[in-house]
Amino acid sequence: MKFDELKISSDKELIAIFSNKKSGYYFTQTKKLNSDFWRGWFVGDDKILEDYALISDGKIIDKSLTDSLTLPYKIIKKNQNIEIEEILADY
Repeated sequence: MKFDELKISSDKELIAIFSNKKSGYYFTQTKKLNSDFWRGWFVGDDKILEDYALISDGKIIDKSLTDSLTLPYKIIKKNQNIEIEEILADY
């Protein structure tokens, strides 16, 4: 099976979890702000990133208005004419 066959496209809220299979993981919500301590980017017990924001023309784009395409190695966020790719390296 190819990675592209595993993609999930949604305009609804999803949870996405990525791991390097060692001590790092990224646990996020696709349309809402991360809602608890364990969501975000962690390396071991250290939290590196709580959440992220999409910004266009100096304004924060409401995360709930984005659509997402989630693959095993990246998340693509789309809002109107803006597209952001978060590529998640394994190591």
